[in-house]
Amino acid sequence: MVIVLAAALVALLVVYLVRGPTPPTEPGPAPAPTTALREPRPPADAERAKVLRVYDGDTMTVTPIGGGEGQSVRLIGIDTPELRPAQCYGKEAAQALRELARPGSTVTLAPDRAKKDRYGRRLRYVWNERGVFVNGALAREGAAYALAIKPDVTYQDLFAALVQEARDRHRGLWGSCPDPRPPVHGPRPT
Repeated sequence: MVIVLAAALVALLVVYLVRGPTPPTEPGPAPAPTTALREPRPPADAERAKVLRVYDGDTMTVTPIGGGEGQSVRLIGIDTPELRPAQCYGKEAAQALRELARPGSTVTLAPDRAKKDRYGRRLRYVWNERGVFVNGALAREGAAYALAIKPDVTYQDLFAALVQEARDRHRGLWGSCPDPRPPVHGPRPT
C-alpha cells in the first residue's frame, strides 16, 4: 500500500513538473499525453521468445526462439488483479495480456537488474510483435497497478504516470471496480 501511494505521489510530481501548474481553461478535448509518457523501445541485446501460455495479467510462459523449455516470465513494474482468489478485473487483465501477447506470438524480453523473483520466475519488460511495450500498455489500459520493487525501477515513473492517466480517465479497473486496490501478496487463504 505504501509503495502504491509513493508511486502515485511520484506520478503526480512528474506530471506537475512536466506540465507545470494547471491554468484555468475552457472545457474542450482532453490534452494528449505528455512526452513524459513515451514508452521505450526494446534494447538491442533483448531476447526473443515465443509465448506458450498467459497465466494471468502479469505472468506468462515463454520458450526461447529456437527451442528449449518453457520459462515463466513475470512482467516488471506492474501488478494486476488476481485470478485466484478472484479479484475485480482479474479476468479482464488476463485477457488484456492475452491480446497483447497472444499465445503463439513472438515477444521481445529485457531484464532490469534482478533476473528472477523469489518464485524463480524470470523478471522482464516485454514488447510484442508490433513493438508495443506490453507492461506500459497494461498500465495505460487500466488493467494494472504500478508496482515498484527495487532494484527493478527503470520505468517506474512511466508506469506510475500511465496508471494515474488510466485512473483519471476511469479506464479498465478504475471504471469497473467499486474500490480498486492492488492485490495483497503473501500466504493464500486455505
